[in-house]
Amino acid sequence: MGITRLAFNPFHDQLALTCSTDTTVKLWNLADVSSAAHNPAMAPRPPEGPIVCLSDHEDSVYGAAWSSCSPWVFASLSYNGKVLAHLVSDEVKYSILLSRKGSA
Repeated sequence: MGITRLAFNPFHDQLALTCSTDTTVKLWNLADVSSAAHNPAMAPRPPEGPIVCLSDHEDSVYGAAWSSCSPWVFASLSYNGKVLAHLVSDEVKYSILLSRKGSA
């Protein structure tokens, strides 16, 4: 597997996307390197590492990008021209939002 792209979420820098030649797109939680303060009183920190592995492409994936309008939407592009739009699951979204609430 060769990673062809890494993209950090512009709104929540603990979220990152990778895409690769094995036809997958992975959503990662990188909370340990996040600039956001964590408030353990509100919610436990989401687990570190890959959150989701999407294998909807049939060819190597060479492009992944976050939406500039929504922090929870991203797209991926494979060599055969297939473009897919994805949503971050509610479970992941709420764990991030709750762990930040009241911090700062």
